[in-house]
Amino acid sequence: HIFGFVKKYKADGDNLPLQGVQVRIEGQEIRQRTTDASGKYEFNAVSAGSYLIKAITPEGFSLGWPLDSYFEKGFDKGCIEASFVLRASN
Repeated sequence: HIFGFVKKYKADGDNLPLQGVQVRIEGQEIRQRTTDASGKYEFNAVSAGSYLIKAITPEGFSLGWPLDSYFEKGFDKGCIEASFVLRASN
């Protein structure tokens, strides 16, 4: 189980969810999902193995800095959380 959130960076730290962002996993399987209204994506029943997890940065956005992404490994729960923060490219 792989899941996480994609959010739009806000300077005050209250990042906003981004709907409609494509998130892709590549490894034993290749799959793609779209974030929902809360910015969440989820891959269920993922085969064991190593995966690259990436958010397809939409036009007008770039990966945020200093927090590009963070991972929380819940191996005891059989899941990994990978979340991304994107900045508007004004």
